[in-house]
Amino acid sequence: MTKYRYGIDQFIFSLSVMISSIYLTYSYFNPLLVIVSIIIYKLTNIIGLGIGLHNNYCHNGKKITPWYYLSILCGIGSPIEFYKMHHLHHRYVDTTLDPTSVKNTNLISVLTGFWTTKSTSYSSMVDALIIEDKGRWVDKYYYSILIAVIIQVYKVSPELCNYLLLLPIVLNTLDSNILFNWFYHKSGSAEDSKLMSWWYMSKPAGYHKIHHRIFKEL
Repeated sequence: MTKYRYGIDQFIFSLSVMISSIYLTYSYFNPLLVIVSIIIYKLTNIIGLGIGLHNNYCHNGKKITPWYYLSILCGIGSPIEFYKMHHLHHRYVDTTLDPTSVKNTNLISVLTGFWTTKSTSYSSMVDALIIEDKGRWVDKYYYSILIAVIIQVYKVSPELCNYLLLLPIVLNTLDSNILFNWFYHKSGSAEDSKLMSWWYMSKPAGYHKIHHRIFKEL
């Protein structure tokens, strides 16, 4: 199996953030700040990942908006790597070449985004699409940016670092992997879901079959 999506870097990052957040949440448990974390997660998820990265960047000619940069705080991997994964997802949907297909899904991939696929040509194929991408610097320095921000906020307050950054990243990781990538295709094919319309606060989000019918390729 060819390593896909964010590979070992994302696996280590996600696992480290999850362990740290569990420890810090236990050490500094505060119900009010948990609510703050959920609000931050929903804002970065819907605006950063949903609008900036998925809608504008992946499905609107790699258009970069301020919300594109907000997606960095989701902690799910660089925008360009997300684009690569999403490109194959649409091109080979629900086959073994689709990295987020239930055929390739396991506990590790769902929890951390460490996807695998049998595709051996995705790198050259997708890299050709983003060779001149203006967001390549984000891809190059993605983990450096996130880790630097986390360290600086941690120095100020471990508690704030957890509730403002780490816990929202954990929630975004679980959301993007379990709901955004897996739930829509859990039966082996694209599904519509009124629940997802409610969850993502967007009626079109529930019409996933139509989404794939329109966007067979990015």
